[in-house]
Amino acid sequence: MVVNSYEKVQCMMGEMCDKIEVPEEDEAPLECVDPMIVGNKDKCELSTAVSCLDNVFSLVANLFATSKSVCPSYSKALTCFYENLGGCRPATLSLVTTTLSRVMSMVAPYKCPTVVKSPCVEVDLCEAEAAMECVRTMDNMLIATYEDEELCHSREEAWNCVTERTEHCSENKRREVFAYMQRVQAKVDLVCEQNFDSCVFEFKTYARKVLKAVVVTETSKESSKPASKENSQASNENPGTGSQQTASNENPGTGSQQTASNENPGTGSQQTASNENPGTGSQQTASNENPGSDEDSGSIEDVVQVTAVDVAGYCAKAEEAWMCLSGQFESSGLPNGLITVLRSSLMEVLYMVRQKCDGHKCYSCKNADSNENCNKGYEFCPANKQGCQTVYENGYYKKGCVEPSKCKPGTSKGGKKVTHCCNSYLCNEPGEDVYDGMY
Repeated sequence: MVVNSYEKVQCMMGEMCDKIEVPEEDEAPLECVDPMIVGNKDKCELSTAVSCLDNVFSLVANLFATSKSVCPSYSKALTCFYENLGGCRPATLSLVTTTLSRVMSMVAPYKCPTVVKSPCVEVDLCEAEAAMECVRTMDNMLIATYEDEELCHSREEAWNCVTERTEHCSENKRREVFAYMQRVQAKVDLVCEQNFDSCVFEFKTYARKVLKAVVVTETSKESSKPASKENSQASNENPGTGSQQTASNENPGTGSQQTASNENPGTGSQQTASNENPGTGSQQTASNENPGSDEDSGSIEDVVQVTAVDVAGYCAKAEEAWMCLSGQFESSGLPNGLITVLRSSLMEVLYMVRQKCDGHKCYSCKNADSNENCNKGYEFCPANKQGCQTVYENGYYKKGCVEPSKCKPGTSKGGKKVTHCCNSYLCNEPGEDVYDGMY
C-alpha cells in the first residue's frame, strides 16, 4: 500500500513510471436531494448539520480521490445536512450556507450527479403531441378537400394551438413541431393565398368580432345595470343595458332611430330602422343591408366582452383581410352586377369597423340652433360615458357623451323637449321620426 502510493507520487512528480490507466466511468444517474422532503421540521441543529460535511472535506483533501469515492459520500452528506435544518428559519440557515457553498465548490470538479432542488420531480407541461395533432387536423382537411374558406381559416387556429401547446416545451421539441406546421402551411397557402373567397370569409369573421366586441370597465359595468322596471323600455335603446347594444354594433346601417346617411355613407338618402314613436324602443333589423351577419341574431348572448387589446387585434386582422380582397373584385369571376353589390355592402361594413376601431365618439355641441351645426364636431367618450345623447329643447340642440343609464329617450314637456340615445360610433344624429318638423 505504501509502496504503491510512493510510486504514484513519483509519477505525479514527473519521475519515470508506467502510465496509470484510469478506466472510463459510466455516467451515474442524476440523484436529487429535496430539502423540503428530507428536512425534519422539528430539527434545527446547526453544529450537527455542519459535521455531516466533515467526511466530504476529508475525502476531497485526498490526492487520489475520485468521483466514485467522493460522490456517494457527498449525496449522503447533503441529505444529513438538510435533515438537521428542516426546522430552521431562513435567517438561521444563513449561518451555515457559507460552509455548504465551500463544500459544493470543492466537489464541483468531480461532476457528481447529485443536485439540490425542490421539487425533484417536475410535471412535464410540454404538450408537443397535442400541438402536432392540431397540425394534422389541418393537414387532413387539405387532403379531404374541405371548403376553401374553412380550410384557410384553420391556419390561425392551428398556429394558436401550436403556440399555446408548446409554450413549456424544450427548444428541440418546439423546433420539431413548428417545422411540421410550416410544411403543412406551405401546402395550405397554395390553396388559400390570394383566394378571394378566403379573404371575404376572413373579413366577415373579424368584422363580426369587432362589431360584437364590447370593452367594459368596472365603471361602465356598474352603470349598465337598469335602475328599475319602469326604465326597461328606455333601456332597450340605452347603450348601457346591452339589449340594444348588438343592434348598432353588430348590424351596421340598421341602428334604431339613426339615419342611413350616418352609418351608410354614400347612400344619399335618410332611412330609419326604428318605430316612429321614440318612447317604444322598438327596433327593426335591415338584414338585407347587413352583409355577413346571417349568423348574428342580435341577441345579448352575441355580445362579447373583451379587452381593448383584443379589439385592436381584431381591427388589424379585419384591415389585413380587406387589403387582401379589395384588389380582387374584378378578378373574382363574379358577374359585374354582383361585384357592385358585394363591394358596396362590404364597404359599409368596413366603414362601421373603422369607426369602431378609431374609438368611441359622439357628435358634440352645447347650444346650436341647427342639427347640421351640431354634427360638425365630435368628442371622444370616457370609459364611464360610452353613450351618445341628443337633446332638442326650446329650439336648441345639445349633443355629447353620456353615462348610458342616465340617457332617457323620448319626448317630454308637452313635446317641447326630445331626447335621443344610442351607443354606436357618431350615432347621435337622430332620424326624422324623432325630430320631424323641428329642423
